[in-house]
Amino acid sequence: MPGEREQDSIERPRLALIGPGRTRQGLGPFLAAFAEEAGARVEVLVGRDAARTRSAAEALAAKLGHELRCYGSMESAFAQERLDAVLIASPIASHLPALERALAHGLHILCEKPMIWGLSEASEHARRIVAEAQRQRRHLWINAQWPWTLPAYDQLHPGVRREAKQSFEFLLAPISRGWEKVPDALPHAFSLLQASSETPGQLLAPRFVLHDPKQTRVSVHFGWRSGERCLDVHVELVHGLEVPRPAAYAFDGHWAHRQVSMPSYEMAFHCDGRQLPYPDPSRQLVHDFVRALQQGQAPVAQDAAVQRIEMLETLEATWCSQFGCSQFGNPSSRQPRGESL
Repeated sequence: MPGEREQDSIERPRLALIGPGRTRQGLGPFLAAFAEEAGARVEVLVGRDAARTRSAAEALAAKLGHELRCYGSMESAFAQERLDAVLIASPIASHLPALERALAHGLHILCEKPMIWGLSEASEHARRIVAEAQRQRRHLWINAQWPWTLPAYDQLHPGVRREAKQSFEFLLAPISRGWEKVPDALPHAFSLLQASSETPGQLLAPRFVLHDPKQTRVSVHFGWRSGERCLDVHVELVHGLEVPRPAAYAFDGHWAHRQVSMPSYEMAFHCDGRQLPYPDPSRQLVHDFVRALQQGQAPVAQDAAVQRIEMLETLEATWCSQFGCSQFGNPSSRQPRGESL
């Protein structure tokens, strides 16, 4: 939820995009376009590969209608440019140094999910970053966009979500396999549960089911307790290479299946012959981030993002307990620091 007005407004925020490529699932170009739609100006790209960064800059310039300046390191970009905020869309291993450098230069941040992962004591690093953003009164947003679909779900199934007492089910199709599906997809399930809980929730008794030797289908089961309510949660992670990939969720068996029309990428929920269009949740999230800067809204603490990383750590420990930590698809060995740009 946006905060109350507390700081100076920024009429047209100047942004840098860290990680502008589209390798694998890169979302940088989309985040940049959404930010410009909302009234920001993306002026700078930062990427380790000079040729790919220049190519991304040319493609974005054609789309946005203005030139972008390219840098090979965050430190150079932040030292030489006058910026208000950064979009962090680089690989997860580089998130922590990007967050640290952005805050060292007093910038607002929109970061891809998960905020921090793939290194030792991830939740402790996340807690430190969140505390520093709060101390500086800087916005720190995480691109976990599925809660922006909840108004459409509530319109499709009035009253169901808030009154649900039995179950929450979620279907996603990340292109990864085995354990790597979990940090790819579970933050979305966590964010929906958090947004639908009146009090902070607790993850209970997690377990995994692997359905095939290549670990292309993974089921995650756990309990979610919030106040007096305890839901049985089942997250089904299937393998999906074709776009658009299947996605759906349900509270107490009331499903909303995502339908994406290509190439326009218009979205709708459908269930039992009914169809309800809704706006792209990533676009809505980025628009709200830019609007928060433009209106001088007070930053909101990202304690929920820290909890999502803590829950990933719990799931990682569960996976290792069930399957061991050395087989294919298990969490990779942890590094003390992430990769820098």
